Amino acid sequence: SDLTVVMADMPDPVTAGDALTCVITVTNQGPAPATGVVVTGTLPSAFQGAATTGCTEDPSGSPICSLGSISPGNSAVYTVSATVDITASGIVTSTLQVGASSALTNTENDTINEPTTVNKRMYYYLFPEVRNRSLWRSVDRQRDRCFPVQ
Repeated sequence: SDLTVVMADMPDPVTAGDALTCVITVTNQGPAPATGVVVTGTLPSAFQGAATTGCTEDPSGSPICSLGSISPGNSAVYTVSATVDITASGIVTSTLQVGASSALTNTENDTINEPTTVNKRMYYYLFPEVRNRSLWRSVDRQRDRCFPVQ
């Protein structure tokens, strides 16, 4: 069997503090059935409270998933849901690898490194005494700066 693994993360980019869903698809490109299919890997530390759906287990914070057998030409899909750490920003990378207890004919496409862009969360405050919209201010909590909203 020849297994491939792909991951789609939604939304990407994601704003720090928001929910993120990763859809992982494992496809058997044949020619033989794949048995004992398992996906392992690591998620960025910025992904908090990760939980899986569509696996025989929920490993609490890990993208590990037992998928059983996959026939040639078929796929198995599962999701990992998490909340992005409120202080995260930049590009974070998830690494996944698929394996099987049956022999694999091609291992070049068994690993994926999926980047996710995390945008910093901005906090906006309207000071009640300011009625002129052009004087509203934004506070960047991470650097504790104030600047005009454009």
